[in-house]
Order: sequence, then structure tokens, then C-alpha cells
Amino acid sequence: MSKNLKQTLINSIREASRYDTGNLTAPVVVLWPDPEKQWSSVIAILQEDMPELMVLGEHEPEKRTGPAIWLKCMVASTLPDADWDASLVPVIYLPGISKNDLKKLSQADPAIAPLMEYQYTGTLWTHRNGKEWTVNGFLQNKEEGLGLRIDQDNATRDAGIKALPTMVRDEGIQFPNIVTSNFLFSLLFHDVEKSILEWMCQGDDWLNSLDPDKREVFRNICRNVFDFTPNPKNIRSITLQLGRKDGPWAKVWNYFELAPDRFPEILGLLEQAKPDDMGSGLFTIPEDTWPQINADAEEDLRKAMERVAKGAPNEAADIIHQLDDEHGKRRSQVWASMGKANLALALKPLKTLCEKVADAFDTTSLDAITAYYSESGWSVDYAAVQALATAKTEKEKNAVTAVLKTVYTPWLERLACKFQELIGEQPKTLTALELRNEEAECILFVDAFRYDIARKWAEQMERKNYRVNLDTRWIPLPSLTPTCKPYVSPVAEQISRQSTPNEFRPCTNDDKDLTFHHFEAALDKAGYSFPRNSSELVRGQKTWMEIGKIDQFGHNEQSGLVHRIEELFGVLEERIEDLFAAGFKSIRIVTDHGWLLVPGGMPAEKLPKDHIETRWGRCAILKDGVPSELLHLPWFWNPSAMIAYAPGISFFKKNNEYGHGGVSLQECMVPVITLESDQVSWQPITMQVSWTGLRCSVTLQGVQTGYKVEIRTRHTDESSRISTTKTLSGDGKFSLFVEDADYESAAAFVVVTDAKGVVLEKQQTVVGE
Repeated sequence: MSKNLKQTLINSIREASRYDTGNLTAPVVVLWPDPEKQWSSVIAILQEDMPELMVLGEHEPEKRTGPAIWLKCMVASTLPDADWDASLVPVIYLPGISKNDLKKLSQADPAIAPLMEYQYTGTLWTHRNGKEWTVNGFLQNKEEGLGLRIDQDNATRDAGIKALPTMVRDEGIQFPNIVTSNFLFSLLFHDVEKSILEWMCQGDDWLNSLDPDKREVFRNICRNVFDFTPNPKNIRSITLQLGRKDGPWAKVWNYFELAPDRFPEILGLLEQAKPDDMGSGLFTIPEDTWPQINADAEEDLRKAMERVAKGAPNEAADIIHQLDDEHGKRRSQVWASMGKANLALALKPLKTLCEKVADAFDTTSLDAITAYYSESGWSVDYAAVQALATAKTEKEKNAVTAVLKTVYTPWLERLACKFQELIGEQPKTLTALELRNEEAECILFVDAFRYDIARKWAEQMERKNYRVNLDTRWIPLPSLTPTCKPYVSPVAEQISRQSTPNEFRPCTNDDKDLTFHHFEAALDKAGYSFPRNSSELVRGQKTWMEIGKIDQFGHNEQSGLVHRIEELFGVLEERIEDLFAAGFKSIRIVTDHGWLLVPGGMPAEKLPKDHIETRWGRCAILKDGVPSELLHLPWFWNPSAMIAYAPGISFFKKNNEYGHGGVSLQECMVPVITLESDQVSWQPITMQVSWTGLRCSVTLQGVQTGYKVEIRTRHTDESSRISTTKTLSGDGKFSLFVEDADYESAAAFVVVTDAKGVVLEKQQTVVGE
């Protein structure tokens, strides 16, 4: 049942001044006697909506409080502060004064004597039975109050008084059928579960930081609801209650699961409190709450995964499925989100990988093998990336690598060898590509954007309401940036097909080495700007932009590059948002090449130094006359230059997990992505941000009906929202509230999106500053 106590209270007080115009004289004032001062905590809140409400007390006119003489002047409207609407009857709150005190004319307290005439010329706000309103009485009253059913014990009575400011301030509280002290206490601690965890972490330091009333309420909640006394000496038994998750403690555990990093001490407490006997039957203690049990399971899993490499390859998939049946449940436990069940997380993509590599695929033609990879095979590569990305320590990486070497590497080798065989039969597929300029209003070049990675990113963007078209193309050989980047650019037709293979970098038609400087000049000649960052974008001008460091990470960090994929996704999405915000209606994403990633290292292919003119990891130019059985294919930019390629997934050096430049589907088949947005025609959005405590005031210009504004910790991630969300009806000033005080002083972004969630504008800020 939802009730608005504040408005109900105001209506009742103002109703007291109503009178029969035919028989009575209008009251000059409403007196509000409150002998126990039960209502004193909400007077300031009521004054926000009741300019006519004044208080008997010390002279503090800014608080509409003063002695009797000042109050009489206010009632008579002889002071400028008496600025309420003429239709309102002034109200005087009398803390510590009873109705009977007003009747003792001969024994009148001098402080209230000047007001006593108002019991005749004014009226009193009291219950129909003539008694002063109490908080409990008003909450229960059906005629004027909320009509609630309330427990009639002292604890509930006291809790109602303590919770009064919360009940008055918060609109739409859902009251239960019967209001108990526990419910009222919960209003004082909206996050009582969070408070218990904070006390467990900080002890008396946290408890003493509360004001005395709230401290006592917290103690009452602990005793009455959670069956413990907040004493640090009892922390072991209290932690055991948390681990058992009995009754209300289940909610405390659930809160801990949502944000374990905010309560780091809980981990150590659980380690100390784990019982030796986990019980049985009805008395079984849950196992998922104890870090030691998870740690032991993770160690057992690590050893089992390493044993996979020692067994028969055809048994590996069955073992992974068995391990997933045993350990998969730990992926949903808190330890997974804390980075303490990484191998359990790795089992999910490893299981997918095992299932996919078992699928037969057609190798009778290039079209067939290409269709297999673009439709299904790519997911094997991405599963390997995901599995490696879950491994954070060297031991974890070794365990995942052991499985991948047994299951994934043979699939890679088989696929690469068959692709090279087919290319050897049909070399023109890669050597006789059509040469034409890449044309679009906006081209975004993403370095080493392999097909599987690009496909996953495109799926994410589709879920964010972009229109995405993903296509594929072959890139020229060798699959290296100097050779391939010009081919996918607007300057392709300016490049000579008679170039000298200087580090596989071609020349322009006027015989200029295609260095970065000359590439930029060629773009300018083609009518394309080359902004380095979003601030240099020019609306209406054809644009070439570059982003991404995957290739750099791959060469420097080897398989460690898998930890950079999510970073690339975020940076790329931000750049897309900037481009659409700058007014581009369509964005074309191109890349130079893909890559191979072979966990544990690629097989080394020996190539004598005296046979080599130029050597990269997966390709080389051999000296004239050197005999070789390696696959040889002409260089795209000069067919007279023949290039030798490493067989299968091998590398011309030792100890390399990452490489490109060779002939494989992963290296040579690349994505081409076109994105469009439903974003309305571009117009600048200006934003001014200021803070008052945890309330953020945002002034916006250039927004349209249906746009939204909110605060996030990561502007591209809607799940990182930490504030209320406002749906806009146009320009104006809007207030956003950060509901969790723990975010105070945290870096954040005020983000404006369209109705579908596409980010249109952002501004960095610091919460509360």
C-alpha cells in the first residue's frame, strides 16, 4: 500500500482552518500543540511546502522560528517575512506545549502567554477526540491520517517517531499490511544489509560514526531482525550466520555478492569462520559461501586441466564436459566475480570450443572452407580468445594453454594446411584482387581487426540499436600492414603495381616510398581529411581515421593481447559515437589483416639465414636460386617478386604465439563493417554541470523530446549507471541524484543519449564536486 504522508499531513493541518462562513468567524491562526515533541524532526521538511508554518522558539527568522511576540507580528502580517499567500491561515507549531498548557491562563508561562488568546480567535490542530495528535495516532487514523494497521508495542511506537522524517520525505513508501518496528527500522536503513556488512568490516569505528539515534536503531535491527548484538568480540559467530544464509541473512549475503570488492574484509572473516563440520541433511551448511572450498576446487580443476595435455586428444572433449558438470556451478558464485574462479569461467568457452572443433567441415573448395569459417569456424577462434582472457595468473594461463594445445592447435593446423593447399591450386584468389579505391563518407581503419573479434563487436553494436552490415573481403599477400593497408584505403589506385618490395611497403605511382607522410599526402590528394582525434573532425568532409593497437599488443604481449580486446571494444564504440555525433550518417570500418594466435607457441620452421633476402615471422623473400618446398606466391604490388610462406601455422622464429603475414583464413579473410544510426540530424548539445552534495544539476541545450540524461562511471556502458535517469522533453535544467553515497568523489560521466540509448554527448565530472 503506497501512501504520501507529507501531503496527507499538510492537508490535515490546513483543513483545521476551515470554518462555516455562515455561522463562524475565520480563525486567525492554527495552533499545533506537541507536548512530547514527536513532530519536531519534520517541521523543516513541512516548511518547504508550508510557508505559513512557524515555530515557537529562539529568534531565528530564517528558520521561521521566534518568540511569541515575533509570532504575533507574523500572524498580523506586520513583518515582511509574512509572505505566504493570503488564502493560507498561519500555523504555529508549539514544541513541548500541551493543549492544557494553553488553558492555564492564571498560571501561564510567560513564553506562551501572548499566544493564549489564539485558542479563542484561532483554532487547534488536534484529533477529533480533542487530544493532541501523536505520530502513531495519525498514522493509524482512517479519516485524516494514513489508516495504517500498526503493532501496538513500545518498540513500534519509538520506531515510528525515529522513522518519521523518512516517511515524510520519501513519497510512495510501500507500507505492509501491518506496520512493525522492523519495517520502520528498515526505513531508517534503506540498505540495512549494506550497513551490517560495513559494521562487520569496520566494527566500532563505523558504529561510532552514526548519530546516537541511528546507532540505537541499528542495534535494534541487529537484535530484532538478525539475531545478533553488534559486538566485535562476536564477529566469528556473526560471520558464521552470514555463511549459513539463514532467514534474513540471505539478503545480506546477496548484497555482498553484488559488490564484494566494497567489503574486502569479509573474505578474511569467512576464512576464519568456516566450520570444520559442514553438517548434513536439514542442517547442511552451504558450501558456496566459504572461500577455502572454492580455492580447493579451483586447484583441483587446474591440475585436471593440465592432465588433459598428457592424455589422448580424442578424450579431451569428454574430460572438459565432465569438469564443466562438476565446476560450472561456481561461475555463478561470488568467487567468480572476485577473480577467484577463473578456471571455472574458462570451462564455458572451452566446452564450446570442444563442441565446435568436433564439427566436420567441407574442404573440397575455397568457397566451402570459407563459408565454414565465416558461418561457424570463427567461433572456435573466439572461444579460444575468451578462454585465455579468463586466465589472470601464470598458473591459470598454463592450465588453459594445456587444453588449447590439445584441442585447438590441431584444428588450427588442419584448417591452415587445407586453406594453403586450396590457395596453391587457386592462387589468383589472393594474388589477382581487383584494385580500386575504398570510398565512403567516413572510413575508420581499425588495426588488425580479426574477423571473429569484429563479429563479436558488431553483435554488441546491433544490440545497441545500430544498423550493422558485416561483410568479408580478401586482403593481398603478404598479410602485413605495409602491403594491406594501402589496398583497403581511398589511395589504392595511387599505388604502383611495379613497386620494389622494401619491407613489403609499396610505392606511389610517382615512385615515392609509401611512408606515413606520403600516405597522408595521398589521402589529401584523394579528398580525405585525416583527423588524429575527434576534436579535429570536420562535418561534411570525407574522412579517414585510424584506431587500435591490437597488432602492437600482439607483438609485444603475445597471447596477453586477449586481455586488450574489451579495451578495444570500448575505445572503438566511443569513436563511433563521436563520428555519429559529428554528423556522419554512415561509417565504414576496414582493417589491414587478421592474425594467428597459437597458445604455447607456433611450431618453428627453420629457414637458413644464408637463404634469406627479407624475413618476417610468417613470410620471407628467398635469394634467387635457393631451392625450397615452401608455398611461393607473387607479391600483390609487384607480381615479379615471389614470397615464401611458412607452412600451416608455423613461424620462421621460435617462441612466438602471435603472428601474421602468412596464408590462413584468420590472416587473410577480414571484415568490412558498415554502421548506420537512427540518430536524428546532428546538432551540437551543450551541457553545464554543477553539484550540491549528491544532487547533480545539468543544464542542457540542443536536446530533443525523448532524449535521456544520466550519470555513469563508464560512459559507453549503460550498466554502469549510478544516478536516476531523466527522460527529456526539451532544453532545460534537470536534477540527477546519485543514490549511493559511496560514489562521492568518484570520477563519472554525465551522458545524454537518444531514446534508443545511443550516446550523443558526454561530460566528465567528479561526483559531489
